[in-house]
Amino acid sequence: MKHGSTTLVSVLALAIVTACGGGGSGGITDLQAVTAAAPPPPTAERVVTIVGRERVATNAPPAANTIQARPDPVPRIDPLVVQGVQAELDKIERALSLIDDSKVEKHEALEIVRDARAELQKTRPNKLKLRSLLGGLVQGVQTLDGVRSAGDFLGRLVPMV
Repeated sequence: MKHGSTTLVSVLALAIVTACGGGGSGGITDLQAVTAAAPPPPTAERVVTIVGRERVATNAPPAANTIQARPDPVPRIDPLVVQGVQAELDKIERALSLIDDSKVEKHEALEIVRDARAELQKTRPNKLKLRSLLGGLVQGVQTLDGVRSAGDFLGRLVPMV
């Protein structure tokens, strides 16, 4: 602490003691100066923000020679939803296998099933594409006899993807 600020703190402490009736008997005698310690400098607190599933320090400077990971901009699909979608695709595929091979819709629906499975297998599936494929499949199987009930639950899963 600098000499000038110590003097200021001493004078302020003396003024406070005097204003509060200090001095005299039982208190501070005569004009004893009381020096007060200056408050410690503010320390940098580390604020942690949770984005998605990752913790990101918002005001801490990066350490030297480090690579900062960014939060995943595309949240992953819940594994339980993926399992449910795959189970529904299995049901639809089994139901489609019972339909006559001469129907073009059967082959188109099987192609959509394959495309949806391929998209689900990706590390970062394109959610819009997957929702489109699954939503189209749900509507498409409604036109095929014997497959209508196979896609009932899949329609409820599409918004969760």
